[in-house]
Amino acid sequence: MSVQNLEAGNFSGGWQAGLTTSQMDGDKNAGYHKFGITAGFFVNRQFNTKLQGQFELRYNQKGAAVRKGEDQYVIRLDYMELPFTANLLIQKNLKLEAGLIPSVLINASRLDNSFKENIRFDTFDLPAAIGMYYILSETVSFQLRESYSLFRVSGIFNNALTFALFYTIE
Repeated sequence: MSVQNLEAGNFSGGWQAGLTTSQMDGDKNAGYHKFGITAGFFVNRQFNTKLQGQFELRYNQKGAAVRKGEDQYVIRLDYMELPFTANLLIQKNLKLEAGLIPSVLINASRLDNSFKENIRFDTFDLPAAIGMYYILSETVSFQLRESYSLFRVSGIFNNALTFALFYTIE
């Protein structure tokens, strides 16, 4: 493929930022009570009028949190993620997505009744993801994504909901 065959209209990219709420299935606590930030960059390629592939590089905070009175239990897992998704335009302002999110753990900590300690977790996670984008304008989209670990990470599964704004640079 020559440089002349790479049309700018086939590729686009930009940045993303939002909020992740998560839980850890297998820790005997229920509920999406751990909130964290997510931020990063994306590039996508349009294959036809309905289908595109997307690659992202993003930071994402996951974990679990339980607070009952003075007792608290918080696990914070900081990941660098490389989501690969296929996006399908199903209506003028609505896209669906599905894909995989190879993830590398860059930091893990646990706070148990105000005692902070480092905790050992597997350094690699591979969640599957499904989601949707609501297209607000030519440059701004809102994303809702559910991701779930395909394999246990130190005995538990990461389970996360992400809410993010995507800004496409024209």
